[in-house]
Amino acid sequence: MSSFHLSLLHQQFLADEKEDWRRNNVDLLIQQLQVSIKALKPWVQFGISPFGVWRNSSVDPSGSDTKAKQTNYDDLYADVIKWMKNGWIDYVVPQAYWHIGFEIADHKVISEWWNRNSYGRNLYIGHGVHRLDKKSKYKAWRSSTEIEKQVQLSRSEKNVSGDFYFSSRVFQKDPVRLNKTIRKKIYPYPAILPVNQAMEGASPDAPTNFIRGGFGSQETLLWQGPETDERIYYAVYRFAGNSAGDYNDPANLFLITSKQQLSLKKRFFLFRRTCTFIVTALNRLHYESKPSSTVTIRY
Repeated sequence: MSSFHLSLLHQQFLADEKEDWRRNNVDLLIQQLQVSIKALKPWVQFGISPFGVWRNSSVDPSGSDTKAKQTNYDDLYADVIKWMKNGWIDYVVPQAYWHIGFEIADHKVISEWWNRNSYGRNLYIGHGVHRLDKKSKYKAWRSSTEIEKQVQLSRSEKNVSGDFYFSSRVFQKDPVRLNKTIRKKIYPYPAILPVNQAMEGASPDAPTNFIRGGFGSQETLLWQGPETDERIYYAVYRFAGNSAGDYNDPANLFLITSKQQLSLKKRFFLFRRTCTFIVTALNRLHYESKPSSTVTIRY
């Protein structure tokens, strides 16, 4: 082998060594952040929102079937998979900011790849609502239907816990009537934050002394929370009829509140119907208690 080829091999070795050194530095930072956060506030979830593509399959067979010009591992020195495997992060939000069918980085391909490679961490899919524009060169981004399709996809995947959106300013500008799609089609009901299965926790005791109060045109539901030093909030469920139904059905979740009472006006109860209420307690890790006793109100 010529000295020229030996020199090239040496340069490649030094380059690989430098990249590994950079990745190791980032690894140490992530690991130390996790340890520090848990030492101070063990209930706080520490997560990362990395670039959408970990590695292309052309470089690593375990990577995604994408052609991204930049990847976490090779260009950003962020070995996110290693962090998840080692438990250095509690959740991950890959920035899958491309549309479904995009040749270079298909949102569907990326979402499905992360679903297969979540390693027990809570996985939330990042959606690029900042790309929504009636004048976009890509037809997919000219209406909010693209976001609706992406959310439907993530909800069909076993290991996806929810969705994130970049950025909040988009909702203020409300391009292509995004807010209406969000309210009417994607999130028509309130929702409880998902439990992080990677973090140990237990459900609080159920609320007690759930009673009906109030007078005149207003009813008041009152309850007593569990005796604990933990921060507690409550979920109030409403069911049609004289008994409680399935409180895992999101359509039955009426309200989420930090208070231990709820005022109801007659306008909530049209056509003299009967409604039954229950309340549950949740802690800051979002573990939910068993339901309280029921209260039935008829107007």
